[in-house]
Amino acid sequence: MAKELAKSLGAIASILENLQRKVDDNGTQSSAAVIQKTPISLALPSFDPDSTDSHVWLQKIEGYKNEFGWSDRETVSRIGPFLLKSAQGWFSVWQPTEETWENFKIDFSVSFPKQKNLGKLLSEAVGYHSSEACSYVEYARVTLEKLKRTRAGWVDLDLIEIIAHSIDGAVVRTAAYNCGASSVSDLIAFLANYIKVPSFDKMSTHPNSQSDDLPRKNSKQISCYSCGKIGHFSRECKSKAFPIHSNTDAKTFCRYCKKPGHEISHCFRRQDKRARDSGGETSVDKKFKGE
Repeated sequence: MAKELAKSLGAIASILENLQRKVDDNGTQSSAAVIQKTPISLALPSFDPDSTDSHVWLQKIEGYKNEFGWSDRETVSRIGPFLLKSAQGWFSVWQPTEETWENFKIDFSVSFPKQKNLGKLLSEAVGYHSSEACSYVEYARVTLEKLKRTRAGWVDLDLIEIIAHSIDGAVVRTAAYNCGASSVSDLIAFLANYIKVPSFDKMSTHPNSQSDDLPRKNSKQISCYSCGKIGHFSRECKSKAFPIHSNTDAKTFCRYCKKPGHEISHCFRRQDKRARDSGGETSVDKKFKGE
């Protein structure tokens, strides 16, 4: 009986030993998997002292550190390229007594304290208009991000009203107010149905805009009754070929073209008509030939 009991206990011990070995092997493989899954070129979030909240940024880096199992030294070495402007200069001269992640967070938070200028953030959010974005959807997303930076605890209905307020164009703005959206996502989906037309000012200043060509095209269709040349009106004529009519001659009227300011003997429309009928050159033909 004792021998059988000892044999059973030995078998149980062997089974437990095998199970422990498997657990240890799985643990080792899991640890290796955590280290190996770190991407070779991982793009971390950048820190801009002028616009990035240091507290939020440190939390994001902390999340990457825990997820990929980085050591303190590896974490600190990875963040250097993603520090911008004055933060890059600060990092280049940072010399802690011990290069740990905790020391970095403490020193970094002291040098770049958490800033919350609510008035400035609100002004930036409300002052941003749809005319500054390429689409209404882009405008809504950017405004939403600006409002979130205030950390003011907005509810969706407040966000919807603020976003709709700065939409340029009464039709789209009114539609956004009255669309019945219950969330910002609903409002963005609604605004996706509207195509934003560029403003006239932006079109006229664009180097490839067709509006730049309109004055030149129209000028070729304008002819002067004083000198017969194209490109300007009679009132703008600087030619001395014919005297400028005074107020006393205001009643001068051409019987051919029915235009005031000249007589039939000086009517270029009549002269051009005769030239075309006889196969000769019109005043426009002479203009293009440089005559």
